[in-house]
Amino acid sequence: MSSYPFNFFNYESNLFQNYKKDIPNYFIVGIKLFLIELIRAFLIKSSNLYFIPLKYFPTCAFGFMKRCEKMGISKGFTLDEMIYHLDSLNQFYSRASVGIQIYNRKGNIKYSNRYSLEIFGIETIQELNKIDFFKEIGISSSKKKTLFQDSKIINDSIILDIDYIKDKKKFKSIKTGKLFIDVTIKPMAFQESENLFYFVHLIDVTERKKFERELKDNEVRFRNIVENSMEGIFIVDDDYKMVYANQELSKILGYPLNEIIGSDFRKFLDKESLDFVVERYKRRQRGERVVPRYEFNIIKKSGEKRRLEMVSTATRELIGGVKTIAQVLDITEQKRIIVKLKESEEKFKNLAEQSLISILIIQNDEIKYANKNFGKDLGYSDEEIRNWSLEEVINIVHPDDRQFTYDRTKTNLKEQDGKVQNYEVRIIKKNGEIAWREIFSKKISFEGKIADLITSVDITDKKKSEEKLKESEEKFRGIFEAIPDIFFLITPDSTIIDYKGKREELFLPPETFMNKRMIDLFPESISKQLSLKIQNTISQKTPQIMEYKLKIHNEIRYFEARILYYSAKRLAIFTREITKRKLADKMIKEEVKRLREIDKIRRDLVSRVSHELKTPIMAISGATELIKIYQHDLSKEAMDLVKMIESNEKRLNHLINNLLDISRADYDQITLNKRKIDICKLIRDIVNEMKILKDQRKISLKLELPDSAFLTLDQLRMEQVLINLLSNAIKNTPPNGEIKINLMQKNGWIEIIVQDTGVGFTQDEMKQLFTKFGKIERYGKGLEYLDIRGSGLGLFISNEIVKLHGGSIKVYSEGRNKDYIFRINLPRRVKI
Repeated sequence: MSSYPFNFFNYESNLFQNYKKDIPNYFIVGIKLFLIELIRAFLIKSSNLYFIPLKYFPTCAFGFMKRCEKMGISKGFTLDEMIYHLDSLNQFYSRASVGIQIYNRKGNIKYSNRYSLEIFGIETIQELNKIDFFKEIGISSSKKKTLFQDSKIINDSIILDIDYIKDKKKFKSIKTGKLFIDVTIKPMAFQESENLFYFVHLIDVTERKKFERELKDNEVRFRNIVENSMEGIFIVDDDYKMVYANQELSKILGYPLNEIIGSDFRKFLDKESLDFVVERYKRRQRGERVVPRYEFNIIKKSGEKRRLEMVSTATRELIGGVKTIAQVLDITEQKRIIVKLKESEEKFKNLAEQSLISILIIQNDEIKYANKNFGKDLGYSDEEIRNWSLEEVINIVHPDDRQFTYDRTKTNLKEQDGKVQNYEVRIIKKNGEIAWREIFSKKISFEGKIADLITSVDITDKKKSEEKLKESEEKFRGIFEAIPDIFFLITPDSTIIDYKGKREELFLPPETFMNKRMIDLFPESISKQLSLKIQNTISQKTPQIMEYKLKIHNEIRYFEARILYYSAKRLAIFTREITKRKLADKMIKEEVKRLREIDKIRRDLVSRVSHELKTPIMAISGATELIKIYQHDLSKEAMDLVKMIESNEKRLNHLINNLLDISRADYDQITLNKRKIDICKLIRDIVNEMKILKDQRKISLKLELPDSAFLTLDQLRMEQVLINLLSNAIKNTPPNGEIKINLMQKNGWIEIIVQDTGVGFTQDEMKQLFTKFGKIERYGKGLEYLDIRGSGLGLFISNEIVKLHGGSIKVYSEGRNKDYIFRINLPRRVKI
């Protein structure tokens, strides 16, 4: 025992010697048992005898009480005697921050040590009766009775609002706020029923709770800071393993957190950075000094390479050995921006040195930068302007413009919005020549301080041009005066700044419209149209024309306005009255309408006449057929007359059919009965039918056709087209001439070519070929062989039929007495 700071058992002996006269022998045994329990807990729980942890006092106290019960030491004790003897031990456990209380079976407090009173900040035990501990921890009156039967120790924590108790129960305490107390209650019973009581053990944990709450708050704050950080944060142990990573690091690396934590951090490094980063990691883990901030490359999960900047440190204060704590920031874009910025600086420098624009940067009334063109433009060398001040720059400005230029420069540096200042000044070159410059000035940040960036453009030629233009305006004013139109000179917002015209021709007197906006002078409908035309003129720089009407002296009069782009700030409007033209247009429209009505009558007449002629033709045809039955009774002269009647009946029937087709075409009533046919066979059949006519004119006909070619079309209508083309070729080809018919298949189309060695067509004649009644009359020497009979309707109808089949028909000829060609193009796939 001599190894401890004091002899515990000697202390025990002295204590008993002082109080043995007042304490029965059996209670001395109980105190010894208490000391034994104290030492038991002490030796088991602690190796340091300089202090006894507070949490072991309940074990000691209750162990003492329990042993008293088991050994019958409590026999003959009353509650008051127990309190007396416990109070005698106060000097022993008063050092401990433990409150001891004893309550009788009714819940009234019978004993409290000094620390118990200090916990509540009170002076007397009577104040404790105002606090019902049993009620605070939820023990009802009925439950109190069962505690003695179960002999159960109750451990709980209570929170007491001292301010509330002081206010409601007149509790006299020097403390405020809330108290956090750990409470242990043990029901105790001696042999006599009247000696039942509750042993209460109190520990003030308010400061601990406060510390725990602050610790938790700090932990939450730290976690929020780390988890919401814009930087990736991680911790690496001394075995390269990632033991912590925040969400931002997950975004940077492109891996989910479960694939990062526990991984070897080296797997995220690219080959170029691996040795560099690992070498610094090892040195840091060994405790060597390492530059904390550096850059390296990583490879994301997607395979993308990114550049990171890292700040790291090593610590031994975390469990598990040396840890490296690091923060990383993805600076890939920042690096790219720096590269682009350098490139931009190079571009600006190259542009500035090669530019025809003069560039100047002035800061603190000194030239900080001037490109070569600045001095060259003025006739000065770089050495001459290198140390110029603002005053010397102002001195090259024309005297009449110096104060204005100086004020604008100073004002620009004071402006908050950083707008570009634009103005024009005259400057004096080194050789004394006066020139014009357009200045653009803007406040900028240069090397961390405010500066004035000035660029200037030589506008001397522009100014000279403006002077010449002004002179031209004076010259051309006389021309404007001679123009009969009314003239207005306006600004882009339509303000009238000049005009020319007779007063009686004006819509309003000059004093009412000069310096007024034109769009405000007209009715709303005209103003909207005028505003749009002005905008189009300015944006397109092309003339715009508009027509409008006004009621003047109770008469509607029409006008035309031509809006011309004059300059960026000027537009010219020429107006003239077009009432007579409008009336003439109206008459023409009425005449066109009347002609259309006449054309409708004509179409109706053609249709009706064609149908009316069908009846007598059918009668003539029937009579001719009847006469032919009795031809053996007629003379030769009579039969010749019959043949002549039959021939003219066929011609007239053909003409009537053509007229009917024209009428159908006018009303879109030509219908097709399409089916799949062999177009080559159809052409051969038609050639055989016209063999007699061909032979009569001694014309050779050559066919170049494939064996077959099938098309979906109306056979009768296509036969009508081919007969028309072939008959025209025979009629217009001289004796002993030649006609060729070819058929070619290409790109989904079939082309039929009819070519002859006839008289040919002029350009004017070809324009008439496919028109209604477009008959071409050709007379003269060498044209006696031409058969000029016909109505001029055949090609028009043929063209309509081909178009209905989705094709086209065209004619080609180099002129009179030249070959000509008709080409019919038909699609192989035709919609039925």
